[in-house]
Amino acid sequence: MDQRINISIEGEAFPEKSLKSIEKWIKLNPALRDCKIENKIPPTKKGEMGIDPTWLIEIVLGSTVVAELIRCVRDWKKSTGSKIIINIRHNDEIEYVIDGNGKITEQTNKK
Repeated sequence: MDQRINISIEGEAFPEKSLKSIEKWIKLNPALRDCKIENKIPPTKKGEMGIDPTWLIEIVLGSTVVAELIRCVRDWKKSTGSKIIINIRHNDEIEYVIDGNGKITEQTNKK
């Protein structure tokens, strides 16, 4: 079964450059090379003017490689020295946050 993963970035005015770099990094990983990656622009929220500056990418993966994706994104972050915050949402139930220091925390969103 395919898994949908969303990756978003906080802490940058124009996160599309970092997201493009993450996409390239993911494609270098043999376990993730064949995954489908789509750029998404979230809709403008009520009361906001213009596009939300938090862009994201959506990745469709097989069920066994979600952990590999999280490790891959964390390793990209370490390799760049970036202090941005990366949010990885898995099936709208679990969110992994990679903070400015590379620490991963998991949050479960109960519906």
